[in-house]
Amino acid sequence: MKKRWRTILTGVMAMAGIVLLAGARVAEAGLAVSPLKQEISLRPGEAGKLTLNLVHRVHKQTAGAESATLSIMDVTVLVGGELDFKDASTQKNSASKWITMSQKEVTLEPGKALPVELTITPPPQAAPGEYYSAIIVSLAKRGKTGKGIEVQYEIASGVFVTVLGQTLPKQAKISGCVVEWPAAGAATELAGVAGAILEAPAVVVTLQNTGPARFNGTGRMRIIDLAQNRVVMTAVLTSRRPCVFGGDSRRFEAPLTKALAAGKYAIKVDMDYESTWAKAYMTETIEITAAQSALLTRIKERQDSTALAVSISPVKHVQAIMPGATRSLGVGIKSRTDVTVRCMVTAASTGETDVDSWISVGAEDFSLSPAAHKSVEIKVAVPATAKRGTYTATLAIESWPEGADVRRTEIPIEIQVQAERNLP
Repeated sequence: MKKRWRTILTGVMAMAGIVLLAGARVAEAGLAVSPLKQEISLRPGEAGKLTLNLVHRVHKQTAGAESATLSIMDVTVLVGGELDFKDASTQKNSASKWITMSQKEVTLEPGKALPVELTITPPPQAAPGEYYSAIIVSLAKRGKTGKGIEVQYEIASGVFVTVLGQTLPKQAKISGCVVEWPAAGAATELAGVAGAILEAPAVVVTLQNTGPARFNGTGRMRIIDLAQNRVVMTAVLTSRRPCVFGGDSRRFEAPLTKALAAGKYAIKVDMDYESTWAKAYMTETIEITAAQSALLTRIKERQDSTALAVSISPVKHVQAIMPGATRSLGVGIKSRTDVTVRCMVTAASTGETDVDSWISVGAEDFSLSPAAHKSVEIKVAVPATAKRGTYTATLAIESWPEGADVRRTEIPIEIQVQAERNLP
């Protein structure tokens, strides 16, 4: 089998499916493919049709005709989210044998478009379930890297087939939770280098899809100081490819950006896998050594000494809320850099009460283009049984521009519950 990594500028499977990884280089080649992912549901023995559109976009007046070859391959996803393309019909969840194309060789003049019809026919004996394949469009024109290495351009478009016959349950479990630290000595070597990025350790969670249906995974983790029995950090767990096929496992992670003292901690993880009735949970106990604590402190000091990639307002929220009432708070985040900035927003209680269960964040994970602004809605729903008093929480905003350190900013939230509601 020939490896497809070598030249595929292809796609990476994202939440919505397969998308382009190196769009700029593909644009140079002049051929665009759409859509990059299609879904179809069919009964065994039933035929269905999809259309793949090819367009020769003109970028130069001297552009000539573009030729390409279309082929069908199986696609799998590794635990880290990387795609691996396999020969057709070699995987148990392959739909490749069921797909026929109206043509496999195409030539397009500049500015012209061509629809390629796909016919998908699951056999009568096909078991209900989800099946995956990819249409690979290989351009005849080759390019070269800056070092003169020849590159073949290929674009992938995903085809997801659901064979009907029964409701497919979504099931998952957390199969691992660890803290991954930088290689020994790496942080020490970089500490004295001006402008060097100190790699932050990460909490890494492995989510296993134990059912037959794919899902988009999301999750968060809380770190609890066992000596003080309080939450010291909360963060969103993300993956480069949250879509998890049936039977696959996926890596989710969150950078450990808080300066923590040496001692014992509990990591509490909950993962949502789009089930209507359950989530996956795990609690893992860890011990942070004095050396690891010192590394976290150095990372935090470095963050504090550099300018924030975003501006955030307001710097504190204080709200008086009656039991059973809901309030919406706003946090404005604006990019201060000339590159894309990724942001994550999470809430954590800082007192004995689990206040973060009262708080929901409208947008937990998003990116800001240069000078862009986003208003994030924070909803606070106080339980009807809440007692009168002051409750505190922290809203953490983690931001990191491309090629730079992660920065963590915390905004205090104070909730003043004014009176108990009289319950019948």
